[in-house]
Amino acid sequence: MIDSQIIKQITTEFLSTTDCFLVSVDVSSDNVVEVIIDNMTGVDVDTCAALSRHIEARVNRDVEDYELMVASAGLTEPLRVRAQYDKNIGHEVELLTRDGRKLRGML
Repeated sequence: MIDSQIIKQITTEFLSTTDCFLVSVDVSSDNVVEVIIDNMTGVDVDTCAALSRHIEARVNRDVEDYELMVASAGLTEPLRVRAQYDKNIGHEVELLTRDGRKLRGML
């Protein structure tokens, strides 16, 4: 199984040359790698494709058989990192409490 820390390191290396930031890296038990990125104005498909190529150039498919998905954080996805909260200051957000209530408000 691919080590998610290696994917995070490779991704962080690439993102250091962009205005994007890492939201999450998930590696499933069957080596499906999901990398989610974001930035303050939205991520374009070219950036996702370039990051995908960057990762694939550094993780040998002959050694690790994996499926890779690189995507931008969606509007309906939960906020996971501080930069996403900063990005959404002044916007209306919806949250789901642990007891199942939906609350809306301005961040």
